[in-house]
Amino acid sequence: MNKDRVNDEVFEALFRQAVIDDFNEEIDSIPTNEDLAKIYSFSPEFEIRMKKLFIKDRRKSFLNLKYS
Repeated sequence: MNKDRVNDEVFEALFRQAVIDDFNEEIDSIPTNEDLAKIYSFSPEFEIRMKKLFIKDRRKSFLNLKYS
C-alpha cells in the first residue's frame, strides 16, 4: 500500500467515526416525549380540528382507492 492510500483510508475511518459520534450526540440531545409534552401542549380546539382533518383525509383516501 502506498502512503496516500493509507492516509485516505485513515481519513475515511476517522471521518466515518466522527459522523457516527455526531449522530449519536444529536439523537441523545433530543428530549423524551414526556419532556416535550411538558414543554409543548396543544389546545383542545386544535386537537379536535386535527382529528377532523385526519378523518376527512382517510375518507378522501378511501374514496380515491374505491373509485380508481
